[in-house]
Amino acid sequence: MRITPFLAAVLTLPALGFAANIVVNPGFENFLASPWVTNWDLALDPHTGFQSIGTGCTGAQCTLPGANAAYLYQDLTIANGTTYTLSFYLQVDGTGTSTPNDLRVFFNGSQVLALTNITALGYQQYSTTVVANGTGARLEFLGRNDPSSSRLDDVSLDSAPAQNPVPEPATWLLFAAGFSALVTARLSYRRKATRTT
Repeated sequence: MRITPFLAAVLTLPALGFAANIVVNPGFENFLASPWVTNWDLALDPHTGFQSIGTGCTGAQCTLPGANAAYLYQDLTIANGTTYTLSFYLQVDGTGTSTPNDLRVFFNGSQVLALTNITALGYQQYSTTVVANGTGARLEFLGRNDPSSSRLDDVSLDSAPAQNPVPEPATWLLFAAGFSALVTARLSYRRKATRTT
């Protein structure tokens, strides 16, 4: 098999730090929200795709863990000790400050983010980093918006760095060295081919 520089560049892309989202059905597109477990409602006001999910729950009990909470969760398989970036889009319905509204995010039982009384705007992206402690974790959202609803879409959990999405210099150096070697090999092959004809 002949490896062209383009094929070599494509094969090198995973080394540049791109990571896959480990959340299944991150945009709630399958009509059942599965494999999410939830008492939230599917909504036709998405950030992307054709569906999102929203809480219509009212009252303080909505964001307190327990039987009356407005919950949305998914159990995930993760790599122990790995730092993940958790990201999602949230839209608070209403006008101005639609209060009270509250969204709490839990990772493996620990609260990692609390968004309270956010201004009602279009979808806004929120993100935080979490560290895996074990090989399984529950990603859970508890939410309320008393006057209206809050919508969630495009949930992502991946091992790509949150603060530095640009590959490190050593990664670029490795990529450049590999690409240079391929170009050199290709030129050598062409020189050899012209000498024999």
